[in-house]
Amino acid sequence: MVKKQTGAKMKFSRTQTALILSLCALFFAFSLLNASWTAAVPAGSPKLIANGPAELPLDAKGCIIDPEIGYNTSLPPVDLRMLQAAVGMGAAAVNILTDEDAAIVRNYKSNCAADNARPRAMLAEAPAALSTAEIYLRAENSAAAPVLLTAIPAGSKAVFYGSDIAVANIKKARPNAAVFSIARAQACVSDYKLSGWVGNIPASCKGGTALVTMNQIGYTLWGWPNRFLARMNDEGVRVIIAQDVQDGKIIGLTTADQYGEIASSYNGYIWVDNIAELGPALKR
Repeated sequence: MVKKQTGAKMKFSRTQTALILSLCALFFAFSLLNASWTAAVPAGSPKLIANGPAELPLDAKGCIIDPEIGYNTSLPPVDLRMLQAAVGMGAAAVNILTDEDAAIVRNYKSNCAADNARPRAMLAEAPAALSTAEIYLRAENSAAAPVLLTAIPAGSKAVFYGSDIAVANIKKARPNAAVFSIARAQACVSDYKLSGWVGNIPASCKGGTALVTMNQIGYTLWGWPNRFLARMNDEGVRVIIAQDVQDGKIIGLTTADQYGEIASSYNGYIWVDNIAELGPALKR
């Protein structure tokens, strides 16, 4: 009878055993450090940034319907009423485009001569008209900085963003202004993905903005969502989620089903391109 051979049992030396136990302990500590559940659920709800105004209703002729019969010059200009409509639909902030004269860029569908002849709305009128909301203003170049600062008084709830140079000029002229560079806000997220696994908040984030695109959401945002948000909050970081950034332009979410890709405990900002749908959908 041939005796069946049994495989030799693997034995570890004390050194190998200690190493394995140390690695297990290190893995456990790493997992615990970045576990979302170790942080409290963030207080509050997401805040929407409307990337522009909301459309006003049109009559059968395709003209904007005024709240009162006839042309009432006491009403805010149409451009401001459209921004107010975005706030009424759930926007906590609105992104306003302006021209070189600090006039609000018109963005309505009406082709009526009467509508096109309406007085232009100036950016200086926006803070009073949008007193309950923040105003986001893009400074694409250094020449835009003084124009925006002249139009928006100090103390207004305004956030200036754009290129590194333009943002630096705004911060130099108005040190207390809320600003962020798009490039730096993106670098914050990239840097955190590299160093955040040990709980480190990179210098590119501290006191600034983290601009997170939808494809970056996940476990590589170490501690996502609750621990990540707690770390950013502790360092005074504004967190904004957007669909994408293309050619230096922030692209917002467009459909309500995209909310499902964001953690329910998220309480930062969400940049949206379709406030008419996404505003009411967030309240449900």
